[in-house]
Amino acid sequence: MLRQHFILKPGATSTPSVGVLALLLNIGLAALAPAQSLDAQFVTGLRARQLFALAERHCTDQLARHDVSQRQQAELVVELIRTRAERAVHAPLAERDARWSQARNTAADFLRSHPEHPRRLLIRLQDGLTPLAHGEQLRLEHDVRPPAAEQRETALGVLREATELLAAIDKELKSEIPLRRRATAKPGELSVDELVAIQQHAQHQLARACRNRALLYAAGSDDRLALLLKAVETLEHTTTQLTPDQPLAEIVQLELAMCQRLLGRFDAARHRLAALDGEALSPTIRLQARAESIRLALAAKELSAVERLLQAERTLGGQASPELDLARLEGMLALAQAASETSAATRVKRYHDQAADLVRLLETAHGPYWGRRADQLLVASVPGLAGGANRDLLARAADTLYLQGRFDEALTAYDRAAGQARAAGDVNVSFDLAYRAALVEQQRQRHAEAARRFRALATELATHPQAPAAHLLAAWHAAQVAEEDAAATEQYAAILTEHLANWPSGESVAQVRLWVGRLAETRHDWQGASDAYAEVPRDSLQASAALAALCAVWRKRVAQPGENDSAANLAGKAIQQLEQAIRDPAGKLPAEWTHGDLAAALTAAQFRLEYQIGKPAEAEALLQAALAGSPDAAPAWTSEAQAQLVVALATQPDKTDEAEALLQNGVAAAPEQLLAVLARLSQAAERSSAATRGQVAQVQLAAVDRLTPLRGQLSAEDVQRLDQLRADALAGAGRRREALAEYVALTRAHPQAGAIQEGYAALLLAGEDAASKRQALAQWRLVASRARPRSERWHLAKYSVALAQWQLGEPAEAATLLRYLLETPPRISDPAWQDKFVALLKQCSP
Repeated sequence: MLRQHFILKPGATSTPSVGVLALLLNIGLAALAPAQSLDAQFVTGLRARQLFALAERHCTDQLARHDVSQRQQAELVVELIRTRAERAVHAPLAERDARWSQARNTAADFLRSHPEHPRRLLIRLQDGLTPLAHGEQLRLEHDVRPPAAEQRETALGVLREATELLAAIDKELKSEIPLRRRATAKPGELSVDELVAIQQHAQHQLARACRNRALLYAAGSDDRLALLLKAVETLEHTTTQLTPDQPLAEIVQLELAMCQRLLGRFDAARHRLAALDGEALSPTIRLQARAESIRLALAAKELSAVERLLQAERTLGGQASPELDLARLEGMLALAQAASETSAATRVKRYHDQAADLVRLLETAHGPYWGRRADQLLVASVPGLAGGANRDLLARAADTLYLQGRFDEALTAYDRAAGQARAAGDVNVSFDLAYRAALVEQQRQRHAEAARRFRALATELATHPQAPAAHLLAAWHAAQVAEEDAAATEQYAAILTEHLANWPSGESVAQVRLWVGRLAETRHDWQGASDAYAEVPRDSLQASAALAALCAVWRKRVAQPGENDSAANLAGKAIQQLEQAIRDPAGKLPAEWTHGDLAAALTAAQFRLEYQIGKPAEAEALLQAALAGSPDAAPAWTSEAQAQLVVALATQPDKTDEAEALLQNGVAAAPEQLLAVLARLSQAAERSSAATRGQVAQVQLAAVDRLTPLRGQLSAEDVQRLDQLRADALAGAGRRREALAEYVALTRAHPQAGAIQEGYAALLLAGEDAASKRQALAQWRLVASRARPRSERWHLAKYSVALAQWQLGEPAEAATLLRYLLETPPRISDPAWQDKFVALLKQCSP
């Protein structure tokens, strides 16, 4: 499984937490007093559990009390600064600067508002420790590799600020302490002994600041040497002021040993460390000294001493030290590296296995911060993790390299770890590691490489439970490549075909069939698209999307029939496929209708009504079931389904009353919806027989009556459309005289409206008397003169002119016009109209 911290998020980074940094934040009031107060103990406990918000609230609530003493006030402010500083240590990178600023502002606000507070020096000391902790955090984050110049300067700047603050305290106390020895202490102020303790701590922390600054310069540089010597000088001066029984004395000796090691003064460092491992000393100091002893042996390249030190117990009195465990890890990795250089494979494996155990221990026993510190060591050791390297170490190093943005190195480590797992026969671990490597390429949006990795992983380990999911990702990335480069489309298609061949069942197949359909659509392969969508299983998560896509494809196919297939024939095939997709194997309609089911039902019903396939009753039954089973359907779907249901009822001889009732009570009163119903009825009337057209017209007029009071809510264009639909409905109902009167008024009111002029011409041409046809001839000529040449309306007008001439008994004139249009360039080029013109010409020719 993926380790918990391996989360593919842009900009992710590790964040140092408790440990050495926390020591820097615990030097304030607690270190100067013989025992912590109950408040300090409570806040310390909350911080240990990372309940920073509760700790802050407790401090601020207590500070708001009126009965708090100056001593308590100073202690609470110190605890609040420490809490906010530790919260900054734990904070995500995006929040960290704001958290550090909040800790600094806490001190600044108090010092500004309490210029005469007798214990303000404690707040100043804690304020100096905040940038020291921040600077050490920045340095530790870049221990694995030298930081960028900008990052290095940031860390140095923060540490310089800490140095200035601590040095100011030290300088002030050098003159203040002698004066205070000769004066009587005022109530509430710090005693001389407390001032001396503060100065000693300030000097110790000044040395720490110098050491941290030194480590940001190259080894052997003058700057590094000068800062380390300054730290030693400060620490040695501090030792002259301390008695052996003071806790700080042991800490200063340990700090001195560290500085001596960094200076290459190994004998001096050994001498000091030997004195720090006595039985009388605290386990904490002794364990810290053992950690430093391991690092000293490593620095001196005394690997035999390292091996001896690693054999010692890692605990004292049941107490463990994360710093010692980290140093032991450093030693094990160094020994493994040395063994690999002498080709001692068995020893390499032993040390790496022990190191892997210790890495897990650091994380589980000491917390995430120490786990990340361990990972940083592994990253530094990646070049040496070759041959028989423990795959767990390689995997952890790869994770950390990824989080640091070192993607190429991470990929190399993942590949090596996966290879070792595969060689050991551990298929699951090998798959997981190779999958992580592919995810790295996915995160970098290197789609071609991600597709290659996911595809290779899935096909090589095809029986793994996650192989189909990996191959699905390969297809997705291949699709992204194909979007940018059309030449890559064939590879994408091959991956989809490969998936269906290797994993013919499962949820991934439904997704692949959906993608196959979409790819076929881009190629205008409507048959292939509809077949792919229809094969998506109904019980899959993609079923609804597939049905919706299937409807869209069938609409395109029916609207653009090929040479060898009519629209009606295609509509019949569509109805069969769509209704089959909706129903279960027993032929039952769904109990719960999905978005795809509703789209399929509506499309099938529309095709039945438009192409008169079957009886309108079948479309009615399907629409009624869909409406009843989906009370929460989208309003747009419900509106269209009700409009089609009105049409289905209106075209059945015995159900016009139901259609009118639905118009009055079922269909929503929105004028746009009613207008849509009218449009659907008009279309139905055009394709109906004369008998059916009359009953449809009656329903149309009922719809017009309902819509007429709402005219004021319609646009001018919709009002014009409504009036024309009314005129058409009157004509369909056999009320020709009224229809003609309506059209005369419309043509005068809208002389430039092509649809109205055309409708009037069609109504005139449908008349039985010669006068109507003569009038129709003039009207069609007017329509033709105003239509765009070669447009649909122009073709219709020219054809209707010839038709009117023929019906008026003027076949010669009609034939002359038809021949001219067919033979004179640019001629009639539209195949459908060309056939109609030729057919009429045959009727006109003797």
